[in-house]
Amino acid sequence: MVATLTLAAGASGEGTAPAPSGPPAPANDTLAGAQPVRSLPATIKGTTVGASTEAGERESACNVSTDNSVWYSLRLTSAHRVALDLVAAGALDATVDVYHAVRSQLISVGCQQTESQGKASFSFQAAKNGLYDIRVAALKGSQLAPFTLEAFTPTPAVKPPGPPLPSGGVNGQVDRIQNINAAYSFTMRAGVSYLINLANETEGACVSGALFAPGTSSFGGEEEEEQSNALHIHCGGYRLFTPAAGQGGRYSFEVTPRLSHRGVQRFHLQVAPAGSAETAPGLPLGNYAHAHGHLDGRGVRVLRLYRMEVTSHSNLTLRLSAPQSAEFKLQLRNQNGNVIACQCEGSGPQTLTHQLRPGPY
Repeated sequence: MVATLTLAAGASGEGTAPAPSGPPAPANDTLAGAQPVRSLPATIKGTTVGASTEAGERESACNVSTDNSVWYSLRLTSAHRVALDLVAAGALDATVDVYHAVRSQLISVGCQQTESQGKASFSFQAAKNGLYDIRVAALKGSQLAPFTLEAFTPTPAVKPPGPPLPSGGVNGQVDRIQNINAAYSFTMRAGVSYLINLANETEGACVSGALFAPGTSSFGGEEEEEQSNALHIHCGGYRLFTPAAGQGGRYSFEVTPRLSHRGVQRFHLQVAPAGSAETAPGLPLGNYAHAHGHLDGRGVRVLRLYRMEVTSHSNLTLRLSAPQSAEFKLQLRNQNGNVIACQCEGSGPQTLTHQLRPGPY
């Protein structure tokens, strides 16, 4: 009997099967390969699956660690505000960054991180013929998945002077995408004091405002900053303003949203001449006197001033009676207007005590 033995090839380098490879990298995985956005509006289907991070790639301006980025580029032939909406699929957590490419430098223009629903949106002002690089990147440790990026030109910003402001004020809304600002105009006479009140009406929002002098042709920019009377209201509040001699005319007031707040931000704006109860030195208040008034945080009657003359060292007691739900600040000021005592927290009835030297308060 003859036996035949067949030997199989051993596990050598030439005979092994290739190791399974990962998904291919997207074509726009690198900045040099950025996918051009040729016209607006544009709806772009992208993915972070297979994407990598280039050596020396800058981190997101959102101050979070990211990996697996892809790039897009945009150049407009005229100046426009551009809005971006990112919707992430699956469990992708991501950032969208915009950079203005100036020669070899990438200057950060803005950034947003996806929220709990996987969405991120913001807008930016693009200059004529400016090149803008858009980076979508997954947060470090995030699942990699596809996404949809929409780029479009939102409603143009309102230009001065804006429609006339009604005497009873106006309710309005702004947001960081479609209604980036609101503007209203009103006539002010030289030498007359006016009270301007901008009330926030959306919890967690922060609308701000600025007053611009007659003749302002646009909001923002160096020329307009010089024309502005530098009266700014940050996150709501009130200001007193008195046009100087020769500065009466039709003023504009611009309202802008907090760009980090998602969604609509509602406000109420009202302007009216200030009376003796809102301007120094205020209404007279005698010893043991009682004063009655009404304040409204949404309108222009947001404060009342009283004056008193102290002739000897005294222990002052001020008692404010108010509904339990009402929130007021009770302040004591010296003749220079500086606050020397304040009951600034809480609601309802308040009491303020302070030792006073002789003088006006």
